[in-house]
Amino acid sequence: MLESKLFEEIEPAKKKGYTVMHGIKSAISAIAVHPRLPILAIAGEAGFILLWDYIKKGDTTSNYEYFIKEDKENKKEEHKIFTRVEFTIDGKEILVAQTNGEIKIMDSETG
Repeated sequence: MLESKLFEEIEPAKKKGYTVMHGIKSAISAIAVHPRLPILAIAGEAGFILLWDYIKKGDTTSNYEYFIKEDKENKKEEHKIFTRVEFTIDGKEILVAQTNGEIKIMDSETG
């Protein structure tokens, strides 16, 4: 019942992907997909969360770069790296987990 072309070898030239996004100068530590919209929440180790539209291939109106940053003046404070981001089931909020054990909730629609 299966078509034989499903098992054919793919030519090496056709296996290559293409770049859809440039410009993040930090390691990406977590990615989440919105449950209804074509949006990714991308968390970086530098302390930002960016909402990115993967259909339009561009930044949405919200940029959460201000959400949590490392306090450079207080050297004793632990650097907060995002370990996980998740949209709620309705997509209205984003849950953000950090290496220090904190979990933050932010509104994904207004920033």
